[in-house]
Amino acid sequence: MKVTVNILCICFVALWLCAGLSVAQTSGWLNFRSAAGFRIRYPANWFRIDATPKNLMIISSRQRVEAAVIPRGAQMISVYESEPVANDDYLLYHKTANPDDAVLDYTSVDIAGNNDNTCPKTYVVKSRDEVGPNTFYLENHMYCKIGARVFVLALTQWEADKFNQAAYDVAIDMLKSLRATKEMR
Repeated sequence: MKVTVNILCICFVALWLCAGLSVAQTSGWLNFRSAAGFRIRYPANWFRIDATPKNLMIISSRQRVEAAVIPRGAQMISVYESEPVANDDYLLYHKTANPDDAVLDYTSVDIAGNNDNTCPKTYVVKSRDEVGPNTFYLENHMYCKIGARVFVLALTQWEADKFNQAAYDVAIDMLKSLRATKEMR
């Protein structure tokens, strides 16, 4: 009887821990190879919602996504190659490309890429994007330059949702895995 109770307790604790997995606690990683000439890893417990072989778009929730509107409480990450940015001025580039967005912060993150095909530093533009009347997304556009190429990872969530540090950490881990594989210009 005591052994059965202990086994049931262990099973209950294991189920409780599995049910409480956060965004950052992934069950492994999957590889995405873009037809645009880059590859990146993404968490296996996030879900692909894109339909193009050039860009990656994933979401942290199984809930249905409609017209690129993410469910409340979820985060979306998209990864794509950008045009070259003049003088590496990512803030000006972002403001020009997104004139209606309010820039909230601009920082750099050293992610210590160790060769010519990795991203040594990422420039992060945090902005607020109105997607409907008094309805806003918070976006972190992370610009990564590899050689002469610029890649963007955009982390998006509802402004009304609490900032999700785990999702931000997943985005940084994804950028650490980003590799330029060939020139496509």
